[in-house]
Amino acid sequence: MRIAPPIAIDEATRKELERLSRKRSMEARVVLRSRIVLLAVDGMQNKQIAEQLGVSTRMVGLWRGRFIEYGVEGLLKDAPRPGRTPRITAEMVDAVVAKTTQSTPANATHWSTRTMARASVKPVCGVFGTPTD
Repeated sequence: MRIAPPIAIDEATRKELERLSRKRSMEARVVLRSRIVLLAVDGMQNKQIAEQLGVSTRMVGLWRGRFIEYGVEGLLKDAPRPGRTPRITAEMVDAVVAKTTQSTPANATHWSTRTMARASVKPVCGVFGTPTD
């Protein structure tokens, strides 16, 4: 059986965690996270905390670790997530910027959004086999 690392905090941090765990206007997930940490500070193991609060041991371990690493601030917000991969790559953006600043379209003095779109989209659409007109 793995033993979770103990957490030692000062009185001010304990009061802040207790305030967060009792605050009615606080998000429910922040209240739960602060309760997890308070029980961990009291010496309970992850499995015991999970059973008492009705959450998974993985969740308890996650927030125990996040508190050890970031303190109370780590409980207030979720970690950033990667999101989906962008459809327009940085190289595509650079190519459009370069074309806009270093060339002009035929029979015109500057690029409009539509002429730039036609000039930039056709090569990309041809790669994917989609119609351009």
